[in-house]
Amino acid sequence: LIRPNIGIFAGLTLANMKTSLMFDQADVWLTSTDRVDTRELNLGGNYHFLPGRRADIFLGLYASWVATSSSTFYFEEVDRDYRIEYDDELTYGVNLGFDFPIKEGGPWIITGMLRWMGTDLEGNNNIYYANVDPLQGLIGIGYRW
Repeated sequence: LIRPNIGIFAGLTLANMKTSLMFDQADVWLTSTDRVDTRELNLGGNYHFLPGRRADIFLGLYASWVATSSSTFYFEEVDRDYRIEYDDELTYGVNLGFDFPIKEGGPWIITGMLRWMGTDLEGNNNIYYANVDPLQGLIGIGYRW
């Protein structure tokens, strides 16, 4: 907290999402799944509604550089792979969360938040185009200085 109700944060988020791709071939729908890993470097600010209380609730805006792995979908029935490369991007978002001190009055906190990213994770393989609006739930440990 840099003021009674205003806080700033910086952090690294390592996340993954399950992805699916459906393939239509002669009235047969095939489905394959994979995982996409993201590395997000975040910087933002929060408004804290209950800064003097044991548990605090906050709402804020942030900017994030997101680096994303690719997806490879394998369709065993037709022995075919589709690889989707996602674009790394600078994005923005909104988060709503809580802080709960591990020890009352101590600097270490357990924090949790629901985060929505305002831009899309986009990728293609020159055949298919993928578009994802990430909504994340996060739990972590923080340090208040």
